[in-house]
Amino acid sequence: MDEGHPSGIFPLSSPHLTLYFRGRFAIVGALRLLGISDRDTLLLPSFICNTVTDVLDFFRYRYRFYPVTKKVAPDMEILEGRLTPEAKVLLFVNYFGFPTDCTSLLGLCRDRGVKVIEDNAHGFLGKDRCGDHLGSRGDIGIFSFPKTVNVPDGGGMVVNRPEILEEAATSAPASFILERQVSRGRDLLGLEQEALNRSRRRHASERQEGREEPWDISPITCRLLGKIEPAAVLDFRGRSYLEALVICEEEGFKPLYDGLEEGVCPYLLPIVAPPGMSRDRVTRRLEKFGYQVSHWPDLPKNLDGRPGDSALWLRENLMAVYLRPAMI
Repeated sequence: MDEGHPSGIFPLSSPHLTLYFRGRFAIVGALRLLGISDRDTLLLPSFICNTVTDVLDFFRYRYRFYPVTKKVAPDMEILEGRLTPEAKVLLFVNYFGFPTDCTSLLGLCRDRGVKVIEDNAHGFLGKDRCGDHLGSRGDIGIFSFPKTVNVPDGGGMVVNRPEILEEAATSAPASFILERQVSRGRDLLGLEQEALNRSRRRHASERQEGREEPWDISPITCRLLGKIEPAAVLDFRGRSYLEALVICEEEGFKPLYDGLEEGVCPYLLPIVAPPGMSRDRVTRRLEKFGYQVSHWPDLPKNLDGRPGDSALWLRENLMAVYLRPAMI
């Protein structure tokens, strides 16, 4: 299929895609599909946004952190020791839209019978150096579309191993099976109203942070996603990344990653920039060019910050430059 056409865009073209209002709801959907209970443990990287742990806490999922390096890669030596029998699922993140090298991680989890969720909220439309779509490498991939393109809402969960759906038909909670059906690419991209209505049956709203919040993606986002031109989005975000990088390098700061490899669709420009006057100066320059600068992420409050874990160092020393959202 020609990937220049919207129907060839991963994961929108997948027959095993489910759409959500927000990416964090897609993580809950994945755990429900996998039949994870409050007796099981989900392994999370320590360098993760507290919006993820907040929603896990709300739904009473049990999780444990594994450490990352200063290059935001999983610390494989320590991670292996965390794969206890209670650990049923592991989540890894493609930080800032850059692909995490997950070959060893996937092999280790496969050997231990642990399911893998690839959190690709930052990397919609991106690929790794082998040409594999980000979000396609784990058993389940998670997406957050507004972080890449200018849409009002929208998250996605794609099942990359169809046997997971076969297992879920008999083992997943009935509420998941009855409440949500897979939103197929033809419904999303064909935009036939009757089909769209069928694929968007309303969920019972879940109370989150003291207010009712819908689970369903909005119709306007569905329409906009059907108009995406991937090459144009990749070019726009790549140019925005390089423009911001020039400003940072002129101030003597270096990016976390070496180069911008082909296929990467960056969400942020992460710069190693310890707090101080120099960071303040480059922030002012970037803001004059329309770039927002802040930290990412707000770490979970219950993070233990054990020795050898770089999450706290990264939170303190990284400067996150938010790239302009790409118009569709």
